Amino acid sequence: MEEERNQNEMARDVIEMQADDLLVAGAVLILIGTTLTALGITRVLVTRSPQGAEGVVIGNGVESVGNVLQVLGKEKQYLIEPIEPRKSGIVGSWLQAIGNSGAAVVVQEGLGVGLFSFEDRESTEEETPESELEEEELKKLLGLYAIFNGIQAVGAFVEGDAISRLPPFPTQPIEVTGDYLTSIGAFLDAAGALQSLAEEELAGVILEFIGSWVQVGGASMGLYSLSTEGARHKKEFDEKYRYSYRRYTT
Repeated sequence: MEEERNQNEMARDVIEMQADDLLVAGAVLILIGTTLTALGITRVLVTRSPQGAEGVVIGNGVESVGNVLQVLGKEKQYLIEPIEPRKSGIVGSWLQAIGNSGAAVVVQEGLGVGLFSFEDRESTEEETPESELEEEELKKLLGLYAIFNGIQAVGAFVEGDAISRLPPFPTQPIEVTGDYLTSIGAFLDAAGALQSLAEEELAGVILEFIGSWVQVGGASMGLYSLSTEGARHKKEFDEKYRYSYRRYTT
């Protein structure tokens, strides 16, 4: 009976370490993705042109992959601790994955109809049916861009709130703050898209510039928290089981 209990406890600890690995890997990708996005939108702002927009597309795509990895890690955590905040954290990460992947697709499509072109659309001398169609398509895409950034912002807030309701752990305040910063940054991105929709593209890109770098800060805090917790769990595991981990997993 005692041996069976020890085996169950060890299996639980192994799952916890696997969850840590997925969460840290996801956090690394999220930080890379937010940095690529921030550098891309910075170049867009500096050059007043679509140069750098591909960085926004790639960055959002990389972030969404990181979000999915974190979903997988949180699902493992839920297996060993099936409480409501764990479930909410999974929902938050899924929302961020949807928001980031949607934003990547929208920006890619928008480049074909004048996104980040900084043109004064009201001053166009002569409108053609083609230009009117492009204008309508751009407005639709900007609306979708705002929606997807809003979804990401809600997801990050849900995740931060879920983490704040977990049993206390040393880096909890840092991780919660990082998620809330990510939420604020994504809301700024959504506001920027709405500004662009109102034909204030420069003001919109400035908001996206601020929002993207706020998200870099949030992602950095998330990575620090998760990697610190992962290292703590590994140290505790090694002290508890020493060399039996390799025998258990082979």
